[in-house]
Amino acid sequence: LYKQRNATVRGENDNGTSDASKVKYWMPFTEDGVGLHDSSWQPSSVYGKVSDRSEYHSHGCINNPPSKIKALWEVVSTDEPVVVYY
Repeated sequence: LYKQRNATVRGENDNGTSDASKVKYWMPFTEDGVGLHDSSWQPSSVYGKVSDRSEYHSHGCINNPPSKIKALWEVVSTDEPVVVYY
């Protein structure tokens, strides 16, 4: 939908409490706030490791390694279609 630098993404934790995380790169692709962003709070070992997803997971967004997100940001265009497979 759009691209934003230095944003705060907001959501809800599993227990119903509010969550707010500061990110450097934010690219939402749904109207209800699901998108791509960096996730500096995740250990680097979790990216691509299915066995760690039960402990480290998102609230629906696609978390990206801080070391890779800038490269993604540079090639993504506003209003570009996004297809998510899971």
